[in-house]
Amino acid sequence: MVDFITNYGIILTYILLAVAVVTAVGFPLIQLAKNPKGAKGALIGAGLLVVVVGISYALSSPDNPSNINISPEGAKQVDTGLYAFYMLAAVAVVVTVYAEVSKLFK
Repeated sequence: MVDFITNYGIILTYILLAVAVVTAVGFPLIQLAKNPKGAKGALIGAGLLVVVVGISYALSSPDNPSNINISPEGAKQVDTGLYAFYMLAAVAVVVTVYAEVSKLFK
């Protein structure tokens, strides 16, 4: 009986995951089609994110500085993620400080 419940629970989980993914991807696409100005802003944001990841990938190194068993491509992917995080975190801090300082002079 436990195997029956487990197997169908996993199948139900996959079905619900598929519904969630379709919903999470579908509704924003419908909204973008209804509002082209919003699509322009979203596409600019996605493009900038691709640029940040591209720059991060170009800066990353396949060298493994530790004794962790990881492939050179895996090390490069980790390095890319770290560089992207550092860049986006720096941008977030600068934008937050700018927003707060600009409020002081209004």
